[in-house]
Amino acid sequence: MMMTRLTASEYAAGLRAIAEFYEANPDLPTPQAEITVYNINGKEQMAHFARALVRAHKEVDKKADPTFFVISASFSGVVLRACDWRNNVCERVAVGTKIVEEQLIPARPAEPERLIPAHEEEITEWRCPSLLELTKEPEI
Repeated sequence: MMMTRLTASEYAAGLRAIAEFYEANPDLPTPQAEITVYNINGKEQMAHFARALVRAHKEVDKKADPTFFVISASFSGVVLRACDWRNNVCERVAVGTKIVEEQLIPARPAEPERLIPAHEEEITEWRCPSLLELTKEPEI
């Protein structure tokens, strides 16, 4: 089956139809109780999503890991998540440098010994927006 992108109202209608199906068939197993929206595109769209959750009176959680930035809220036990690449939402900031000592990597079968010379590496941090920053309504 080919997946197509639905409008918000088409998606809501589908969710209502699934809810009616489960209400009519309570003995069936249920799917995982989480929905993740992966097509968020950047900090502004993530903020728009976060503000919509706040307007719906939801408690919003945020998490950032080495790959993703995620906000989430629970709707009667079903978790709705909005997810984007961390580098689309957060800012990578150089905070200093460090010296990495020379390193000798011993030979292994089919690999000769290697010497990695001493070098300087950048130390970076990721600065992600706070929930307060994300959920603040834009000024007009």
